[in-house]
Amino acid sequence: MNVTPMTSTPKGVSFMVHRLGTEVGPLKQVRELLINAFEAIEAYKKVIAGTEDLNLKARAFGNMGYAYRSLGNEAEAEKCFRAAASLGE
Repeated sequence: MNVTPMTSTPKGVSFMVHRLGTEVGPLKQVRELLINAFEAIEAYKKVIAGTEDLNLKARAFGNMGYAYRSLGNEAEAEKCFRAAASLGE
C-alpha cells in the first residue's frame, strides 16, 4: 500500500499515527496530538470550502496554519497564514 503521512489506511488511520501503535504513555499522547491535528486540518478545509463569510474563512486558515505548524509543516503553515492575512485576519 502506498501511503504518505497525510493519507489514510483502509481503516481510516493516518500512516504516521498507525506507526506509533496503540501503546500508552508518551507515544499515545503523540499519537493523539497527530490525530487531532489531522482531523482539525480536514475540518478547517470543510469550513473554508463551505462558507462565504470572509472572517470565518480567515480564522479557519489561521487555525489550519497552527495545525500544520504543530505537525512541523512550516511551508503549509505559511501558506495558510498568508491566506488568513489576505482575508483580513
